[in-house]
Amino acid sequence: MQYFIPDLRLTTQLPMQTSIEDKFGGRPWGLPISRWPLCTNCGKHQSLIAQLQHDAVRLDLGADGRVLFVFQCDHNPGECESWDGSSGANSCFVVEGNELLNCTTELPDDKPTIETEARVIGWLIKEDGIDEKIDYELYQANYYALPDEMRAAISEATKLGAVPKWEQNPEEAPLGDWYFVGQINYLMRFYSELPQPDEVGCTVETVVNRRRKSLEPKYLDPRAPHSISPLNDPDTGAKWYCDAPNFGDCGTAYIFLRKTEHQPEGYFFWQCG
Repeated sequence: MQYFIPDLRLTTQLPMQTSIEDKFGGRPWGLPISRWPLCTNCGKHQSLIAQLQHDAVRLDLGADGRVLFVFQCDHNPGECESWDGSSGANSCFVVEGNELLNCTTELPDDKPTIETEARVIGWLIKEDGIDEKIDYELYQANYYALPDEMRAAISEATKLGAVPKWEQNPEEAPLGDWYFVGQINYLMRFYSELPQPDEVGCTVETVVNRRRKSLEPKYLDPRAPHSISPLNDPDTGAKWYCDAPNFGDCGTAYIFLRKTEHQPEGYFFWQCG
């Protein structure tokens, strides 16, 4: 099956955002503040996890200009049930292009966590070797009975398309006419060369003689991670990483959609190892 992996850059490496882009973390671009979702557990605003544009092949939202927004609450980690797609502690919804503003959304007064922001400069096309005609319901029902080589071929990285790499029970996926469109891993992977601290605004960790050496930043930016580290990832070719949003212990989040009369409806949840 073909799938798509985001080629990311930390926003501190890029010029200021001036138009809609696929991205992870940060503040939403173009979302009216009235649409910024509240957590029904604690009543506070949720944190942006991702915003992704319609693409007929990569992420079909049914019409040009539409954007998928994914949020979860980070005010009370472990208390607000952000892992549960029906808890009200996360949100996954589509907004029409003509409803979007041409600016970054103002931060709400309760100051939700602003996750490390990385913008997508392109999408890498990958192939996992799994038959495109696989029966998805059968795949779900027999996930742990699949041959080891098949499950090993399923990427754990953040991706759009193909099939999910389950951390726990496939039965937690929504039932009915929902279909899988993507996943977000706890590691934010990058494919460029390991940058210098002053390029990214955070500590860069390198391994020297089996000891970890930290190179201190020349400046700090709240949109940057606390640190980044080298990574040798044969699955995707990633060269370095930073932590993504809190999905428990080494978790992965999953995005499902289903078609409705007007626009797709979203469902988001996560599992941890």
